Amino acid sequence: MLTIPEPDTRKKLLEEIHDFVSATGMTLDALGRAAVGDGRLVERLRAGRDIGTKKLDRIRAWMAAERGRRDQEARSGAPATGRPHDPARSAADMHEGAATGTRRETAGRAAEPATEGPS
Repeated sequence: MLTIPEPDTRKKLLEEIHDFVSATGMTLDALGRAAVGDGRLVERLRAGRDIGTKKLDRIRAWMAAERGRRDQEARSGAPATGRPHDPARSAADMHEGAATGTRRETAGRAAEPATEGPS
């Protein structure tokens, strides 16, 4: 694994992350999970842990893509398609429709809408 030996690079990345979450309102753990699947990413960076250059590139690429997606939403007034994966949002989407009784796929089979007793 190629690591980032310079503390200045880690410090710069932490500043970029701080600026991103300040601008978006996203939490640090949500950013880490969405960008590289590590909710403790920022905690580890602050503790001095090195990361590989691939992970560094993935974090920066994810933040750039997310900024672009948010900018597109702001310009169009509608959600952009193909947005990056957001685990926090995925959990809510998983249960979408439950309150309205709409049909949705559950564990490989269709869940039927709730009905009220026999007719």
